[in-house]
Amino acid sequence: MSTLTYISMDNNTHELVFNEATRKATDEFIALWAKWQTMQSGNLYIVLDMRPAGMVPLRYLTKQMKKMLAKHVEGENVYIAIVLDDPQMLMVTQVLLRTIVKRQPVQYFTQVEKAHLWIKIEQKKAQARNAR
Repeated sequence: MSTLTYISMDNNTHELVFNEATRKATDEFIALWAKWQTMQSGNLYIVLDMRPAGMVPLRYLTKQMKKMLAKHVEGENVYIAIVLDDPQMLMVTQVLLRTIVKRQPVQYFTQVEKAHLWIKIEQKKAQARNAR
């Protein structure tokens, strides 16, 4: 079984379901993110569903995300929705990731449907900004 299940969606949206809470799963996520950045332009929307596996190694995830965000094109945003069903772990994750992801929108959810809704709202906002 793969460490991740990847679901490609419309409008530069990508969903990853973590099957393992490991560094390997984090590395696979980062490799996919790097691929998306080279293959498409514009805002990038990512849903990270960690409910099946639990939280991946947080310090390692933070370090790898920081590297990717440093490479991101100025003027384009990465919208990240993190889904965890453990509210306490979600709070810890919020605090740690907000220290490195200051300029990029990150939201935390306990339900994947709400994460998808937030992504759709952010996409509509971006479309409205671009239409001006």
